[in-house]
Amino acid sequence: MYREFVDVYNWERPHEALEMRVPGALYVRSFKERPAALPIHTPLGEARRVDVTGYFSYHGRRHRAGRGLAGHAVDIRPSGVHFASVLIGPIERFQV
Repeated sequence: MYREFVDVYNWERPHEALEMRVPGALYVRSFKERPAALPIHTPLGEARRVDVTGYFSYHGRRHRAGRGLAGHAVDIRPSGVHFASVLIGPIERFQV
């Protein structure tokens, strides 16, 4: 059922934002290669391991980092009263 939905959404249903074209006709695969291993980074905040589903926990809530980071650690650093920055290596990716 899900596969059918994806096929209709990407190949049959035109999208107004795409000038009534289907997404599948415009999609171009990225050929950027991902490094075999991420650079080793010493966390300066709180380290959290990303689980096999692509999520990590912080302050009792689950946050999505993406399955591509499964098994890797993210570095969480406070960046305000209610927010924290999530870094992958030295790069800030998003806030929680």
